[in-house]
Amino acid sequence: MAAAVLSLSVLLQCAAAWLAFRLRRETSSRSWYLVCIAVGLMAIRRSITLVRVLTGASQRHLDPWAESVALLISILMVVGLALIRPLFRSMAEATSRIRRSEEHFRHLIENAEDIVTVVDSDGTILYESPAAHRLLGYGEDRRGVRIFETMHPEDHEAARCQLGEAFAAPGELRELVLRARAADGTWHTLECTGRVQPDPDGSLVAIVNSRDVTARLKLEAAAARMGRILNRSLNEIYLFDPTTLRFDLANDGALQNLGYSLAELQRLTPMDLKPEYSAETFEARIAPLRAGALRTTTIRTRHRRKDGSQYPVEVHLQLLRGDGAPVFVAVTLDLSEQERADAERHKLELQLRRAQRLESIGTLAGGIAHDFNNILTPILGYLDMAMPRVVDDEATTRHLQRANTAAERARDLVQRILTFSREMEQDRVPVGLDQVIAETLALLRSSLPSTIDIRFDAPSDVCWTVLADPTQMHQVVLNLCTNAAHAMREQGGTLEVDLATFEGRPPLSPHETVAPVGAFVRMRVRDTGSGMDARTSERIFEPFFTTKATTEGSGLGLSVVHGIVKSYGGSIAVQTEPGVGTTVDVYLPLVTEEVAAEVRPPTVIPRGRGRVLFVDDEEPIAELGRELLESLGYEVTVLFDGCSALATMREDPAAFDVVVTDETMPGMRGTDLGAALLELRADLPILLTTGFSEGITLASVRRLGFRDLVHKPYGKRELAEALDAVLSA
Repeated sequence: MAAAVLSLSVLLQCAAAWLAFRLRRETSSRSWYLVCIAVGLMAIRRSITLVRVLTGASQRHLDPWAESVALLISILMVVGLALIRPLFRSMAEATSRIRRSEEHFRHLIENAEDIVTVVDSDGTILYESPAAHRLLGYGEDRRGVRIFETMHPEDHEAARCQLGEAFAAPGELRELVLRARAADGTWHTLECTGRVQPDPDGSLVAIVNSRDVTARLKLEAAAARMGRILNRSLNEIYLFDPTTLRFDLANDGALQNLGYSLAELQRLTPMDLKPEYSAETFEARIAPLRAGALRTTTIRTRHRRKDGSQYPVEVHLQLLRGDGAPVFVAVTLDLSEQERADAERHKLELQLRRAQRLESIGTLAGGIAHDFNNILTPILGYLDMAMPRVVDDEATTRHLQRANTAAERARDLVQRILTFSREMEQDRVPVGLDQVIAETLALLRSSLPSTIDIRFDAPSDVCWTVLADPTQMHQVVLNLCTNAAHAMREQGGTLEVDLATFEGRPPLSPHETVAPVGAFVRMRVRDTGSGMDARTSERIFEPFFTTKATTEGSGLGLSVVHGIVKSYGGSIAVQTEPGVGTTVDVYLPLVTEEVAAEVRPPTVIPRGRGRVLFVDDEEPIAELGRELLESLGYEVTVLFDGCSALATMREDPAAFDVVVTDETMPGMRGTDLGAALLELRADLPILLTTGFSEGITLASVRRLGFRDLVHKPYGKRELAEALDAVLSA
């Protein structure tokens, strides 16, 4: 195989040498002969190697990879030499085009209305375009004449000063208005713009473009007669011709707002300022004014400035007829401030509605959490009691364990909802990221179409442990994989997730300026979906930004992912291309050995002795509490409301060793019951349970005299350890 590759490589190099020798006619450079010789020697050398291999003269074994690289180089040589010949031809064509372009620009200068003059540092004319002869009437060639000879004496000093400064600072644009005498003795006002730059021979010359603005100045003088009145108006005022519709005059307010000079504006019509109007639609709008059917009309539209920006206006238009020619007068109100105020008010309304919606979500989350935790408590509790009793049935044990895992995930999900709505801190523990990904992908598989192929790669000999909240990690993986799947839902594709280690400084997360340095786990989520353009990818981590339909997403998923990763000291990098797909790299700090060592295996569930009063208005939870505690060795009395519990304790305050009460109950809350019981017996240990109650924390209940707080849903271990700690104290 390697010999065949070598043979093909030799043939290609010979072809390259042949092409190189053919191309020597396409270039006049003598150095090309060196290229021809070099390529020929390379072909000869490879040919000798091939002969030695085929004849057995060489005992050296050919390296297939090296020969493949040599073959690739040979192919590139042939392709490159084949492409050079058109390049040489294009260079000749480019030279020809440059000559034609020079000829074209010479014609432009010679036919331009403006005068183009080239002078030296003394003001001597080196070149003057034909426009000078047409505008000023000089028929002879004025090369060698100094420009000051036909310049108004009052402008000499300013012109000399500008000329000297221009030669002192070459390349800087200079402007000057001066008066020049025509051949007939009249004075023309010229608006001159020029700069100093090197001539082809290396000397400095000034190239000056002069425009005859005499007629324009006369018009401006006429317009100035009414300037005192027009310029006092805060509104924009325009006068334009009824026939040509070209502007005649405009006040300073209009010119400043539009960014045009009067001369520029006089070359425009109202349709140039109003992008939504064509000539036909504008003519139809002013037709009633022309016919006299209306004295005035009001138009709400937008004006376009010289820089392309637009602003809202209200135009009051009328056609004035008098002793002179009729003229359209337009008084225009700039509505930008009103529009900004309306937009700001709308923005504030949206923010208020969004804040109200988030507040409602938080309130709803609390209610859901309470009810859902009450449902999960007996599920987890009875699973705890059932699993030890089916040790001989492997399938049933496995089913119960999976049900228990699902219930624990539901408990964590409720806690995550509360965390999001209340911005609560989560406990961080060492988490195996590979296990989290495997669980998440297993859940996703059943909900994704079969056209999406899911692949996961994580080497088993590496510890993929990070310090994080397990539920938050599930959310990160789920959101990234869900978004990737959404991008492929129509055409299908491949969803790839892989893990790798990374040392150093990872890429910066969006809106970050400094990335941490250290050891990281890099989780890569790659899809072959639709991808994103640059403008979209820059905004994907913004809250409430989404490309999905209103019913498909809130725009919170990736912003939450970014917040979680950032809080862990990690980073996110996104690579995407429309039509190709998206790759998201999440960098999370690797857990240290010291932190991993802190994780201790679960201890034996402690048993106990004593009399327990268990109070909960949910009958399934109350019965669960009885069975759990009795299985641990306690004597248990169950009551379903606080009033009954208080009455029982009043009959005999020493009847129980500890009280376990729920917080949210009809008639009397658990905290109120605890306060009343402590008045009866100050040393009574009381343990409070809650599915969710706003403001209920361990610190707050201890200030009320309770010994501990247990959150629902709880299992056998949580309840047993809490009671053991309370009674032991």
